[in-house]
Amino acid sequence: MCIMVLFGWYTFHIYYMIVPPILTLLIALPLLISEKIKRHPALFRNILFLYNVCMVFFYSETITKYLAPNRLFCWQFPISLVLTYSVYLLFYAISGKTKFTIIISNIVFAAICISNRVLLDVRGRPLFISDFTSFKTALNVSGSYHISVIKYIVISLIFIMFTIFSLILINKQSDYKNNDKKPLSRVIASVFVIFVLLISYCTNLYKNLGIELTYWSHQNGILLDWIIESRDFKVKIPTDYTVENIQEIGKSYKPKENLEEYNGLKPNIICIMNESFCDPSVIGSFNTNIDYMPFLHSAMEGEYDDIIVGNAYSSVYGGNTANSEYEFLTNDSIILYPQNSVPYQTFLDSKGEISSIVTTLNKLGYHTSAMHPYWASGWNRPNIYKYMGFDKQYFLDDMTNIDYIRSYCSDSCNYRKIIELFENRDENVPFFMFNVTIQNHGGYTTASYPSTVQLTDYSGQFPQTQQYLSLVRESDKAIYELINYFRSVEEPTIIIFFGDHQPSIETGFYEKLYNKPFSSLTEEESLKMYITKYMIWKNFDTKTFEIGDTSINYLSALVMKMIGLPTTSYQNYLLDMREKYPIITANGVVDKEGVFVSVGEADLSFYKTIVYNHMLDNEEYEKEFFEGSLETNNDYLDESYANIN
Repeated sequence: MCIMVLFGWYTFHIYYMIVPPILTLLIALPLLISEKIKRHPALFRNILFLYNVCMVFFYSETITKYLAPNRLFCWQFPISLVLTYSVYLLFYAISGKTKFTIIISNIVFAAICISNRVLLDVRGRPLFISDFTSFKTALNVSGSYHISVIKYIVISLIFIMFTIFSLILINKQSDYKNNDKKPLSRVIASVFVIFVLLISYCTNLYKNLGIELTYWSHQNGILLDWIIESRDFKVKIPTDYTVENIQEIGKSYKPKENLEEYNGLKPNIICIMNESFCDPSVIGSFNTNIDYMPFLHSAMEGEYDDIIVGNAYSSVYGGNTANSEYEFLTNDSIILYPQNSVPYQTFLDSKGEISSIVTTLNKLGYHTSAMHPYWASGWNRPNIYKYMGFDKQYFLDDMTNIDYIRSYCSDSCNYRKIIELFENRDENVPFFMFNVTIQNHGGYTTASYPSTVQLTDYSGQFPQTQQYLSLVRESDKAIYELINYFRSVEEPTIIIFFGDHQPSIETGFYEKLYNKPFSSLTEEESLKMYITKYMIWKNFDTKTFEIGDTSINYLSALVMKMIGLPTTSYQNYLLDMREKYPIITANGVVDKEGVFVSVGEADLSFYKTIVYNHMLDNEEYEKEFFEGSLETNNDYLDESYANIN
C-alpha cells in the first residue's frame, strides 16, 4: 500500500493514492478474518481473482490514461471488468492452479500496461493488436526514444506487490491444498470464457451499445478495444464485388498503343518521401524565432517558377510510414484495409508480383531504384520492393561516410547518395529513384541535439515540437541543395517531394493550434492532422503546371500525366474519379466542392472494388486494367518536349 501511495504522489494522481489502498483493505480483511470464506476454496479463489482483476484493471487503464475512474457509469466499465476477469479464468481453466493463474495473469497485464504507456509516450497513441505486426520495425527505431525507466520500474513493482500479497493470502487459506483439485471449477471457468468470446465475436452487442473503436485512445478499455479491432482486422470483400464490373469499366479505358513502343519524353524521375515532413501551421498559426522551412515557404509564395507546392493528404498520423509509401506507389488508398494495419506486412507479404508505378516505368525502359538510409528490416521493404519490380534496392549498409543527425542518416547525406547514384547511372537509360528518408523520425527528445527553432509564444512548453521544427529546417535546407544541384543538369528531370505523415509531438501543442482538446474535435477538424506538403520541381517546360491539394494516392498518377508518360487504365480511371473526390484518405474524403464527407458516406464502392482486385484477388486479377496503357498524355507538355523521340 505504501508503494501505491508513493506512486500516486510521484504521478500527482489522487486516485492512485486513495483507491488501491482502500480496495486492498476491503479485500484483505474479509479473506483474513472470515472463517466461512476460508472454508470455501472456490469462493476464496474467486474473491482473490476479483481483487487482482480490480487492481490490474485500475492500474492498466488509469496509468495509460484511457478509461479514467470518472467513467464508472458507462457500459465499457463493467464489460472491460468482465473481459479482464475472463483472462484469469482462461489461465485457470488451462492450469487449474490459482497461484499460477495469478502470477501469469499479472505478468501479462503488467506487460500490456507498460507497453501501452511506452507507446503512448513515444508515439502519442496506445498499443493495438495490429502493432504486433510492426514489432520488428519498432525495435529498429526504439533507440531514438527517451524512456523514463524509473516510472516503469515503479509500475512493475506495483504489479509485483499485489501479486505477492495475493500469494500470501493463498498461503493463509486453511483449505488451500484442496483448493485446485476439483475439475468442475475448471469446466465452469472454460464455459464462462467461451460464453464471453461468443458474445464478443458472434453478436453485435458492443455495436448496439454504441461502443466504437478510436485509434487515438483506449477510451473503451484495452481489452475491449482489442476485441473490437480483432473482429475487424481483415479486409472485407466490397459489397456487390464482381470482376465483371472492372472489365466493363475497363472498356472505356482500353489501351490504344503498346507501352514498349513509346518513344516520347522520358525524364529522370526522383521521388522523395520525407519522414514526418509537414507544416503544422495548416492546423493553426504559431510564431517561431526563425523560419523553420524558408525554402518551402518561399516556393509557396511563388518565388520559383519551376516549383509548385501544395497540401498532400495522408491516411496516417505519427507512424505507419509504409502506408503512405503504399498509396503513392500503387495509387490504392488504404481505405479498404483495417484501420492501423500495414498492407506491406499483414496482407502483401506473400503476394508475389505487385503492379505499381514501378511496373509501368520498367516497361518504359527505366532503371528503377528504391533507397532508404536505414535498416532493410523495416516494414518488410525488401520483399515488397522485389514484388514491385525495383531493379535495385539500397539501405543503410549500402552507404559510406554517413552524416548523422541524432541517430539517423541526415537528409543531406541521403541526397548526396542519390546524386552519386545519378552520376554513375547508365546515361542511355532513364533514371527513376524512390527514396524514403529517415532524419526526422519520431522520438524528438534527444538532449544532445539542440533546437535551433524556438516557439516564441510557448517558451519552453513544447520541447519535442521545437526539436521537430529544427529537424524540418534541416530537411528544408537539404532539399534546396538537392534541387540546386539538379538545376545544373541538362537532361529533363523532375523531383517529387512529399511528407508521409505529421509527427507525433506533444498533444498539448496540437490542442493549442486547434484551440480545443482532441476529445472535442469533429471528423472534419481531425482531418487537418493528416495534411503534409508536396513540392514538385522540374527543369523542362509545361503548359499547365497546377495540381492543387491532393491525397497521396493520386500523386504519382498526376505526375505521370503531367510529364506526358503513358498512364494505365487504372490511373486514368483514378484521375477521372479525382474530379469528384480530389482527396481520399482513410480518415475522410473531400468532394469537388470542398465539402468534407466521411469515408462511410462517400460513394467509393467501385473504387474499393478496384483496390480489392488490384491487391487481394490473386485468382481473378484484371492485369490489363492495371498494367495496360492509353495514348501518350501531351496535355501538359510544352510543344518543344511533346514530340521528343
